[in-house]
Amino acid sequence: MKIANYLLTAKVDELPIDYKWSVSIGNKFHGVTNDDNPKLGKALGQINEKASYGLVIACVEWVVARLSRHLDVSDALLRVEASWAAMIDPRYAQLSAPDAPDVDERFVLTGPLWSSLTMMCDSFEESIQTSDGTGLFDSSISLVLLGQHVVGRSPLFKTWLPDTLQRLQQISPNRHQPLPNQAPVLRETFDPAGYVAGSEDALRDAFLATLDPDRNPYLRPVDELNALGMTTPYPGKP
Repeated sequence: MKIANYLLTAKVDELPIDYKWSVSIGNKFHGVTNDDNPKLGKALGQINEKASYGLVIACVEWVVARLSRHLDVSDALLRVEASWAAMIDPRYAQLSAPDAPDVDERFVLTGPLWSSLTMMCDSFEESIQTSDGTGLFDSSISLVLLGQHVVGRSPLFKTWLPDTLQRLQQISPNRHQPLPNQAPVLRETFDPAGYVAGSEDALRDAFLATLDPDRNPYLRPVDELNALGMTTPYPGKP
């Protein structure tokens, strides 16, 4: 998986590293609740859990793009790809949090990346994999605020967030359905250019055709997915 075109166009990787980061700052994002930003919490309360999970992944993509000029983000993009696959079917992914980075002169870069990836992987393990979406509300608040902290100077991010929340409220409103009954919210939903309504099946199938567990260790191998009841999990793989 590559960095999304709209993030490349935004040139967030060219922004100066002018935000602050420390262990204590990172811990604050891990413990965010609705009380820390009631306005954001109200907006997120109007979307369902699958939309919240998509917002988590999309915010991680912003952080990855922001840091891509300074760090090797290839592993992060593999984790993002597996997370989008889990959006379609949680059986696809085998995700766990990455190892914590050293607290050194590069921690201002590695710290936000680790925090965002950890919260995304925790969202998968604790919510998507267990079909219990109760934790996704707080996770989405945490990732949005972390994204604002790291990428907030981007003019596109400032418009992307409210526009995306409005779009999610329209296509994935919170109807209090069980998590497994909610339709996947695809990556293209978070692209400001959007996509043609009714093309969701084609977009899903095109994405699945790009997946290869031999290239991505965070995707389950074919034989494991076969054992879990999936007959042709990777249609693009011979």
